[in-house]
Amino acid sequence: MKMKTRILLIVMLAILGLSGKATNVSGGIFSNTTWILVNSPYIVTDTVVVFPGVTLTIEAGVVVKFDTNQYLEIRQAQLIAIGTAFDSITFTSNVITSNNSFYPGIYLNGGSMITQINYCSFSNANKAVYTSGFSYTLNIKNSTFQNNYYGLWFPSTLNVINIDSCNFYNHGWGGILGYGHLTIDHCEFSNNLQGAVLEGDAVMKNCIVDSNNYGILSVHGDTIINNQIKYNGTGIYLQNGGFPLAYVFQNIIEYNSTGIETFNSNNIIICNRICGNTSLGVYYNVPNNNSSIQNNYWCTTDSTTIASYIYDGYDNINLGLLSFMPIDTNQCSPQIVTLTNEKIIEKNSLLLYPNPFSTQTILTIQGTYHNPTLLIYNLLGQEVRSIPIGTSKQVTIPRGNLPAGMYFYKLIEDTKEVIGIGKLLVE
Repeated sequence: MKMKTRILLIVMLAILGLSGKATNVSGGIFSNTTWILVNSPYIVTDTVVVFPGVTLTIEAGVVVKFDTNQYLEIRQAQLIAIGTAFDSITFTSNVITSNNSFYPGIYLNGGSMITQINYCSFSNANKAVYTSGFSYTLNIKNSTFQNNYYGLWFPSTLNVINIDSCNFYNHGWGGILGYGHLTIDHCEFSNNLQGAVLEGDAVMKNCIVDSNNYGILSVHGDTIINNQIKYNGTGIYLQNGGFPLAYVFQNIIEYNSTGIETFNSNNIIICNRICGNTSLGVYYNVPNNNSSIQNNYWCTTDSTTIASYIYDGYDNINLGLLSFMPIDTNQCSPQIVTLTNEKIIEKNSLLLYPNPFSTQTILTIQGTYHNPTLLIYNLLGQEVRSIPIGTSKQVTIPRGNLPAGMYFYKLIEDTKEVIGIGKLLVE
């Protein structure tokens, strides 16, 4: 009886991956391979390279540990690491350490194969997941990055990166550095030197950005919409990166030291709640040029009080002047677009082209939606056009009487769910 019990215990431990044995891995992977739970943990004792066209699949519950300076390279190949809410996949160092750069990380080295990461945890890496100038398509969901130097590091504008429902905590440099076609949705950034650094066509929406030195740093051309940005040193830092312009809309920017610092007079900052920032609401760090940030909500209607929240040419004669009138007294941020339980379709599923346009543009929709309507707003948050779309997949939108300038739009279903949002420029 005792022998049967012992055998059963051994079998159960093996099934659960708790036998205490580790699997050392190193060198090349030349054919499709799965790292299974029963052989976990996997110890990367020397660099592992997944060769072109090959897929490495990692099962839920697997732990991958890295010896000093060793990493996993996905060389024009594919990584599928999909855990579950109750059994995530762990990537970490092979020693007990608080070092946030113990091993290089997972290197995505080019290729067109789609890498998928879901319910994973990354810690103690220099760059938990990174590329270096190659075109890559990557989907990351429901994952946690903590105690790395960089969480995600994507310096190429050729990458297509979708990051959904992830957490970024305690990074020595930053949670995300992302160039190119980057979408960050429903993520949380806390206690990083920099929460997210964006450059060029990135969209960051529905995120919580809390207690970072810099919350969001945008170089140029990024859309920052419907985020809660609180208790940071600087909430949003808009560099003078030229065109296209940054678009800051519908954010709650509260209790930071400085809410927004901008180096560009042409950025669009509208329908935000900018309240309770302890040093400044807005630092207008632009020499010479005057600008405006109309229709924001300041938790007061007193113009003298609002002016005291803004640092510009009135405080430093080397800077331009920033007008804040008219102010938003109705909190247009929650009234114009409600993104709670929203359904945002992918970028490539909703297209307005040409944009900018002078006489007309064409709306193309992929997917099936019930009686969608296109709503167009001016920079004061006023609805200026409502266009029923019906069942059409492609609709011509005439300019009509729209004056030249910047607009924003949302596409909704008859249930008022938001399908898509974006900017529109009329020449």
